[in-house]
Amino acid sequence: MNDGTPVTAIPWGAGRYNVTIDADALAVGAYFEIFNATKASDLYKMASTNVTYLIRPHYTAVSVSGNLETPYGEDTIINIVLVDLDTGLTLDSTVVNSLSFISSYGTQPETGLGSLNGITLDTNTWNVGTISVNISVVMSDSDYYAPDLYSFVVEIRNHLTAVNVVGDLTTAYGANTTVTVSLTDLDGGTILIGSVTSFTFTSTQPIQVYNSSDGFTFDLVTDNWPVSTIQVTLSVVLSGNYDNPTNYVFYVTIRSLQTTLYNAPTNLLFTQTSDFTIDVHFNVSEVGQYYGLPINNEEGQFLVTSSLTLSGTTITPLGNGMYRIMIPWSNFDGQGTDFTINIGVTPSSNLYSSASIVIQFQYRPIISDLTANLYTVSTPYNMDVSIHLYFTDRDSSTGITTATISANPDILISGLHIANGDYLVILDSSTLSIGSHAINLTASAPGYDSKWVIVTIIVTQIHTNANPSTIYLEIPSGNTKVFTISWTDLDNSLPIQTAIINISHNWNGTAPVIIWTGTQYQITFETTASDSLGIYLLWFNFTKGAEYQPGYCEIQIEIRSHDTILTADSPPPTAFNAIINVTAYFYDFDNKVGIKDALVNIYVNNATGSVSSTFEYNLVLGDGFYTIHIPASQFGLGSRTFTIYVNWTGAIQQYDNKTVVVSVNVQGVDSLLTLITASDPSAYSEIMTYTFLYSEQDSGIGITNATDTGYGTDHVHIIVNFDVTFNPLMLTISEVGGGVYQIDIDTTGFGQIGQFSMSITIQWDPVDPFYSTRVDSVSVWVLARATLLLINPPSPESYGEIASFSFSWQDTGTTTNILQSGELNVAMNITFNLAHNAGLF
Repeated sequence: MNDGTPVTAIPWGAGRYNVTIDADALAVGAYFEIFNATKASDLYKMASTNVTYLIRPHYTAVSVSGNLETPYGEDTIINIVLVDLDTGLTLDSTVVNSLSFISSYGTQPETGLGSLNGITLDTNTWNVGTISVNISVVMSDSDYYAPDLYSFVVEIRNHLTAVNVVGDLTTAYGANTTVTVSLTDLDGGTILIGSVTSFTFTSTQPIQVYNSSDGFTFDLVTDNWPVSTIQVTLSVVLSGNYDNPTNYVFYVTIRSLQTTLYNAPTNLLFTQTSDFTIDVHFNVSEVGQYYGLPINNEEGQFLVTSSLTLSGTTITPLGNGMYRIMIPWSNFDGQGTDFTINIGVTPSSNLYSSASIVIQFQYRPIISDLTANLYTVSTPYNMDVSIHLYFTDRDSSTGITTATISANPDILISGLHIANGDYLVILDSSTLSIGSHAINLTASAPGYDSKWVIVTIIVTQIHTNANPSTIYLEIPSGNTKVFTISWTDLDNSLPIQTAIINISHNWNGTAPVIIWTGTQYQITFETTASDSLGIYLLWFNFTKGAEYQPGYCEIQIEIRSHDTILTADSPPPTAFNAIINVTAYFYDFDNKVGIKDALVNIYVNNATGSVSSTFEYNLVLGDGFYTIHIPASQFGLGSRTFTIYVNWTGAIQQYDNKTVVVSVNVQGVDSLLTLITASDPSAYSEIMTYTFLYSEQDSGIGITNATDTGYGTDHVHIIVNFDVTFNPLMLTISEVGGGVYQIDIDTTGFGQIGQFSMSITIQWDPVDPFYSTRVDSVSVWVLARATLLLINPPSPESYGEIASFSFSWQDTGTTTNILQSGELNVAMNITFNLAHNAGLF
């Protein structure tokens, strides 16, 4: 080459060479080289040629691999395959700056890639369907061209599911079968009940469909299925992004109802010579709708066996599931005293299962027995004791009626036979001290062994009860309450009077006063306004010697604040510069009186906080009435709502604090418009004058425009209107005194005479104190002007001559002549000529 660097040249035909340039270290770009060819011979000169060549980036291609079928709601993991098309080698992430996945769901960029494998395509929000995705690659190495866009398809599919049934699939006849359906998301995740449209159970029995179920556990209605094994097919319809699972087949076994066989009585002891007789019950023992159902008409299905050979056994149905089994005595005579038999029954219907029972019984000699209804008797001091003794022939289960009763020690009052071996025994305990005493009672009758029992008599104190009229006493602070306590002999139902009454308490106030009324104790409990509020306990202990039990009772006393009621009347609409007066009534609901006390404090709030106010007793209305004064000038116009707080400020909260809400309408200050002077009817072209007083209604103070009375000036505006056309330049309005306004009317502004209506509107700017607008109207009379006709009569003239005379028409108000004009009309009942000069005609 031109720099002397040798190159590898491989001959290729005559005078042709393939020249290889090592371009591994060359950057991308265009290069210019001069190749020199020499031959080791003087016969040839060195030949040169110019060569230009281009080093370009490698061409690349991109594709993806991986599972492009993705369950709904999940991301898709893909591998990027980037190939160098010039070398056929696979490139890694080091030559990639970024990737972009472009779909109808937007663009997902990926930068800073450590690997081209395992890249997550965010498809968890994509809908089910086939979505086309383009992948765009930006290379970080300039030695490589970016590959063309590559398109691939991602299929978002519903989740695959499976279903099965768990639970005890063996059910007793007449019962429902509880099953739990297990739904499995084969793609992972959990299927919620809200995604299930229906569960359908199909069998040879009526189909059962459950729509919009709130759970996966169902009670299949199998209570009328026959005893057998029945195939059931479950099909499930899912909503949302789930495929329905394949139908699931399971089997429900309906078995016979469990039964029980039991006997009554269970203590089987027979007297010798008597036949063995027992009643057995055959019932359904299966828990459910048939539980306890008696099973009848199965007497032919019983089998009674024993180690002995039995004969003469009879089974008699008694109804309601009962059967009487009788085995003659002859089967047991001479065979001993203890026997066992087996009783079994196999029902004729497969609805019921078999049952059996083992019966053990004995035969014994005839005996008698003496029992008492009570073996330990507790009795109050000096009261008789009644006991029943039962003298019985146990073999025949009949009472012995001929017995004589005796007692040791001898405290027997009487022993009277009542019926069938029942004896009422009355014992005198007056000789027995308080404590426990054992008494031997004996029954003797001809033909029977005497029998005895020991009865323990416990002599106790007389039972008493201290019963208060109330166990809880609620006393408003400063009040007094009275209650009673009855101390009663419960055994004799008599009141007990005693001088021994002990009171324990945590009360530090005035001691209770106790008085015996003849039947009970009256207790007066007094409180004062200085007693602390709270709950106090009083324990009363009544005693009267060893023969009486002490009497106890407890009274809970609560000293509380008086219940109060606060009422208030909403005041009438009030002017802005006035005082809002609210009358409130603070009432003691416990004592039914109004509360008037210096410890009562009243303040007022509104929505923004505290409101300036004062209060005082309302001596006219009486105790409990207060008048609250609230300056209205604190507020703007409109409806205002206040909360009035009435608080008790004493050290002891003797009265409950209360609040009440009132509303008032704050309005502008009422005003008056008073006509002071009015012009009399006036002649046309004269000035008519009217004066008005614009004043506050309550105070009568004039509302002036000229002087600042605390609200500024120039707030009064007067508008005058007439019911006819009027030249406003002929009207003058002025203030001639404090709130006195004068209206001067030049009547020529009417351009006519007559009676007119003048409307005067006087108003205040919408600022403090918001005076009300007033409107008044007056009549204005404009009269024709008074005139005087002055005639100088003519001199007597001969017939046929011209008679002349003069006259003037004078305005009497101005004493001037009225001059000739187009509006002047002179008429006479003769023919005449008229001439004029300066008002003389």
